[in-house]
Amino acid sequence: TFDEGPNTHPIHNSAETPTEISAVFDTISYHKAGSVIRMVENIFGREVFHTALAAYLEGTKYSNAEQDDLFRYLHTIQG
Repeated sequence: TFDEGPNTHPIHNSAETPTEISAVFDTISYHKAGSVIRMVENIFGREVFHTALAAYLEGTKYSNAEQDDLFRYLHTIQG
């Protein structure tokens, strides 16, 4: 598959400059992210996931989000 070659990379990385960021937002990143989101929805359930996602988007709409923020919302909604 396209995620087995020498150009693969993790979803999370330490890219900081615009050039580094552009280099890591590729087809592999988007496919991985979509798969992870679907897995998280299946783990938490559709209702909890959608409620937490709406709260996360509302809570972070005027700020920068960190990678763990969504999971904090998921755990808060899940109880």
